[in-house]
Amino acid sequence: MKEIKVLRLVLFTLALTIGVGAHAQTPVKVQRAELSIPFGVVKGKLIAANDLMIFVDEENTDASFTIEKASIKGWNEQDGVITIDTSKPIKDRSGERTRLAFRLTDGNSAALAAWYKNSAAGMTTATTNGEAKTAAVTAPAPASSDMSGTKVYQATQKRFPIGSTDGKLIISETEIAFESLNDIKRSQRWSYRDIKEIKQISTYIIEVAPFRGDKYKLELQGEGMSSAQFKILTDRIASARVAK
Repeated sequence: MKEIKVLRLVLFTLALTIGVGAHAQTPVKVQRAELSIPFGVVKGKLIAANDLMIFVDEENTDASFTIEKASIKGWNEQDGVITIDTSKPIKDRSGERTRLAFRLTDGNSAALAAWYKNSAAGMTTATTNGEAKTAAVTAPAPASSDMSGTKVYQATQKRFPIGSTDGKLIISETEIAFESLNDIKRSQRWSYRDIKEIKQISTYIIEVAPFRGDKYKLELQGEGMSSAQFKILTDRIASARVAK
């Protein structure tokens, strides 16, 4: 039943977008994606055609939404995640916001990037004398690299072969900590000089290996950790070793 409802919504949105440009062949880009929301992700599909991008929420189709191409003021691609900044709030199941992060779960971002770049190069507005001029497009906003003060991520500790613990990853100027919400024995705290190795497997997954104790694999929620933020983290660890 859920699949039928999703299919109907996809067909409706495709008909809507194709109707906008009925006089020209309309290429349609469709990719599976996960939308980052506070405390989790939403599985769905990203559909781009003409001047609209649609996110179909597979679990709650009523929470699906569209993004007008003209409202996109920033577009950033990094580690399989597309971050979009909009000039007006977009409402999803978590509320209204102007920054949306999508992780593509199959394929890559080439087709969607081409859809956006074509719009950036070709958007025009009519002038009073009937001539056209190219509309200015704001350059994509870079991923945030702010790591000042204390940074808190909702996170899940993944254990091999099975098991997981929900909690918070807390990064301060001097240490990294994982605070479990339901199992205090899983909570850990490491000063930077006690960390042997740290890896960023993806925007959403980091692995902490201390000199003593168990290795922790942590899956981050929300927008995850950018490469710029991770570099700041590794620089702190390197500096702590030198000062040791």
